[in-house]
Amino acid sequence: AHLRMQLQVNAGAVPPKRLLPVLRVVADQLVEQAVRDAAAQGKRPSCHAGCSACCSYLVPMSRAEAHRLLAVVKALPPAQQAALRARHEATRARLAAAGLLEILEHPERISVEGLLEVGDRYFAAAAPCPFLVDDQCSIYAERPLTCREHLALSPAARCSAVGDEGLVLLTLAAYASRASNAMEDGPSMEEGGWVALPLALAYAESHAEAPPVAPAPQLLQRFFDALTTQADDAEPAAAGG
Repeated sequence: AHLRMQLQVNAGAVPPKRLLPVLRVVADQLVEQAVRDAAAQGKRPSCHAGCSACCSYLVPMSRAEAHRLLAVVKALPPAQQAALRARHEATRARLAAAGLLEILEHPERISVEGLLEVGDRYFAAAAPCPFLVDDQCSIYAERPLTCREHLALSPAARCSAVGDEGLVLLTLAAYASRASNAMEDGPSMEEGGWVALPLALAYAESHAEAPPVAPAPQLLQRFFDALTTQADDAEPAAAGG
């Protein structure tokens, strides 16, 4: 897969969250290409408005996304903020009752294999996304990269059962969500450098935003390098190679 873009960004140093709009464009284009590829095989995403089973899935997001989300929430009218924070507390209470809250507060302790089990337990806890209102995403334009990349090709009913082997997801050439932490110093997403969505506000309020580590073009180059590595790893080996 080839992705061609022309970008204009500030040449100075900026915090990674300022570059999230670029990452969203990349994610959306990779999804659009994958949808076209699937359509060529007679397959189409079954996702539609009001279909919200995946909004009870575990959504890992980057630290930069957590800080961006906090800024979005702080810009809401007081009444909306209060309602949203109440939903956050309700979701956190469900996770605590399921024995998951402390686990999710330390993602660096979760192995790649263990993440699958945690994800199943999370879905079984029936802890819907705090941003879900009347089965609609209330921050759709600001939704995490992981959410943007998640589309099902199998019937929507398959999304409601934990471990359903009939669930088929759209496969992308590369995932912007997994490369997003390359713009920051610290652990990668695979190394536990992520924040669970319901914990994002608390995380951003208790952790100072990392200072810019490089000019914007260099941060984006780090992101695209990580993205390209994914795509290269996904390429099938040449015959006889």
